[in-house]
Formats: sequence, structure tokens, C-alpha cells
Amino acid sequence: MEVHHRHHDRDLVRPVRDHPDLCSRRARARRDLGCDELVGDQHHRVAPRSGDRPDRLHLRDGRIRDQGRPRADAHVAARRAQPGPHAGVRAAVGCVLILFGLVSVLVAVPFLLAQRDVKRLLGYSSVEHVGVIALGLGFGGKLGTYAALLHTLSHGVAKALVFCAAGDAVQRCGSRDVQAIRGLLAAAPWAGTLLLLGILALAGMPPSAIFISELLVIRSGILDHPGVVAGVLAAMVAIFAGLIHQVGRMVYGEPGAVRRGEARGVDTGGARRRPRARDGGGRWLTSPSGSGVCSVGGSR
Repeated sequence: MEVHHRHHDRDLVRPVRDHPDLCSRRARARRDLGCDELVGDQHHRVAPRSGDRPDRLHLRDGRIRDQGRPRADAHVAARRAQPGPHAGVRAAVGCVLILFGLVSVLVAVPFLLAQRDVKRLLGYSSVEHVGVIALGLGFGGKLGTYAALLHTLSHGVAKALVFCAAGDAVQRCGSRDVQAIRGLLAAAPWAGTLLLLGILALAGMPPSAIFISELLVIRSGILDHPGVVAGVLAAMVAIFAGLIHQVGRMVYGEPGAVRRGEARGVDTGGARRRPRARDGGGRWLTSPSGSGVCSVGGSR
């Protein structure tokens, strides 16, 4: 009885499954999707007795093979080649980012080479790295976007390290002038080592993450924008040489007037703190700048 009901259900489903209109719709869907070969199971089989079945389809060894494969492949390729609704906007934004990145990298070169303030030197280095990030986003694609994100992360870590080491060097030497900072490796080994390693990473010394991200940015745009990549490479070489030259004089040599481990206040341009006097209650009173003198512990 159960077998009889099962065959009865199949007899009821077969006319719906083998309906000519349904078979034609399946064939058209396969042709539009570019399917050239489908396994001929009961869900994808064209009924032999359907008089409305599509042309150039035949049953062989349990498979349905499309004889119009070149036409289907050309149709799929044409659909993929059609630009999306926002293709023009994406292209315009990419051109703006490439222009912004190229200008940022090129403008940062003379300022980095001629700068004597150590903190401004690091600031102009950030301008160059922001330009590299903009170039990666402008080149686009998965590779360019990944390179831009990697460069953002690696630059943030390296720049934080370099700013901390440079601040310690400024506190020790009492000046932000690059020429006044000498012998950090001898005076402050930890600060000098961290400053040297951070500058090498910012300059793109392999195998740092910044070197890898810059290499990926160049690779993502070298085919479509070879002129831009050539200009960026020349600027990177100049920046690398300038940073190594500037920091090399800071970390090597004799410490000069700064003793080992000694820290002095930063030069504030000649301004001095006013002397203070303490009253009987232990409170500090600032003496006025004038001819008068603050009376401490007088009668009330």
C-alpha cells in the first residue's frame, strides 16, 4: 500500500515537473546564467516528450550540455563588462585621491630635507604617509584598499613610538633643533635605539610593515598609473635618504653638553620663572615683579 501511494504521488508530480512552459523557463535561466553543463537529475532534466524544449540541447550519459557555450560565455562577459550605476563617481573620486596623494608626497620632500625642528620633521613625515594612504585608496581594488589600511595601522604605531622617543631626546638636550641633539645612543640608549628603529620604519626600511604596505600600493597602481608610481618612487627615495641623514646625526656621536641620564628643561626663549617665597603656614607666595616685596608673616 505504501509503495502504491508513493507511485501515485510521482504520477501527480510528473505532469507539473515536465510541463513545457516550466522546462522552457529552466532552459532560459540556464542560458542567461551561462551554465554550460548541468547534472541531469530529476530536478534539472528536460522531459523527452516536451515538444517545447529549447534547441541545441540533448541528453547524453545523464547530462545536459549546452551546445551554445560560446554565445553564453559572450553574454556573461558582456554583462560583467557593463559599468555600474556609480562607475563615473568612483572614477572621479579615485582621480581626486590620486592627485591629492601625489601632491602630498611631492610637497613633503623639500620640507623634510630642509627642516631643523625634530617635531616638525615628524609632522612633515606624516604628510608624506597620508599621501601614500590616499594613493592606495585612489588606485582602488582589493590590493590598493588593503595596502592603504595596512599603511594606516603601521604608520600610527611607528609614529607614536618615534614621537615618544623624540620627546625624551628634547627633554634631555633642552632643544628641538636637530643639530643640537647629538649622541642619543650614548646618553640615553633606550631612547636612542627606539628613535632609530622608529625612523627606519617610517622611512620604509625592509622588512617593516610600512615597507610592505608601500610596496603593495606601488603594485596596485603600476599598471594603470605608471607615471604617478614613478614620481612617488623618486620622492620616497629622497625622503628615505633625508630621514636617515637627519636621524643619523642625532643618535650617533658624542653626547655633547648633556650628561648620561641627565634631563634638562626645554628652552622657553629666555623666560625665567619668578622666585617664590613661603609663608609661615607652608603656602607658597609668588613675589610680585616690581620694586615692592611681599611681606610674609606680618601682623593682620
